[in-house]
Amino acid sequence: MYSNILRRDVQRHIWGKAGSLPLGTNFWVTLSTADPGQNGQSIAEPVGNGYAAVATVPADWSDPSLANPSVMNNANIVDFGTATGPWGLLTHYAVWNHATLRAEANFMGQKALTTSMSPVATNPVSFPIGAIVINLLWV
Repeated sequence: MYSNILRRDVQRHIWGKAGSLPLGTNFWVTLSTADPGQNGQSIAEPVGNGYAAVATVPADWSDPSLANPSVMNNANIVDFGTATGPWGLLTHYAVWNHATLRAEANFMGQKALTTSMSPVATNPVSFPIGAIVINLLWV
């Protein structure tokens, strides 16, 4: 689901109102052991053990098609590297417009993982092309 701030700013942009768009060109994908919620403030990212948010650029995302204009996916593998210890039971991913700030103003949206995972030491964590879905219809 997209954050309320992003929804508001998209509406403002479409209708020519003042807003905070553009949002930048880099976005960071994070993982969470809890539902981040509508505003991202319930995010529970793993701490340590080799975990870090993954930076992406526009080329890392598919271009929405005319046949399905509300959906984008990761166009490249999103690789979190190899866990060096337990990351907990991961249930969601989220997207942010800042590498480390997790304020509501930096939250783009989140979605539950198709299958939760519990990485431990030596487990690689990555998402294949198309696995991370960004959908304007997220509710």
